[in-house]
Amino acid sequence: MPGVHYIRPAHTPDKCITVHGWDASDAAKIDQWTCHGQRNQRWTFMDNGAFRYWVKSEFSNKCLDGGDLRKGHKVTQRPCHSAFKQAWYPVPRGNTYEIHVGTQCLDVQGGSKTNGARIILWKCKNVSNQRFYLN
Repeated sequence: MPGVHYIRPAHTPDKCITVHGWDASDAAKIDQWTCHGQRNQRWTFMDNGAFRYWVKSEFSNKCLDGGDLRKGHKVTQRPCHSAFKQAWYPVPRGNTYEIHVGTQCLDVQGGSKTNGARIILWKCKNVSNQRFYLN
């Protein structure tokens, strides 16, 4: 699991989780966009202990951040630190993964298949818009 990955939603495998608009700022929008192989779509899973990972953007060197960890919270990027809201853990689901933080899962909002759909936290439901290919 450690290493660089594209995070592709199972329900739209031609899309990748992306730092929107090449925005390197704190709290930049994280969404899905057609995969193009650029650095704003590459994520490094870095072991932070206890089977959890920081998920760091190769482009911005910032980590996926779950904010207040509430259902519906929009995932952003922030400087990497040791808080629980950046302690992600992938759970295998066949050849895909659910990516958990706290009691929530990474989720493509509303199951959208369009470019620009936000990545949010939602109650884990074992559904396709919460499953991701890591490759």
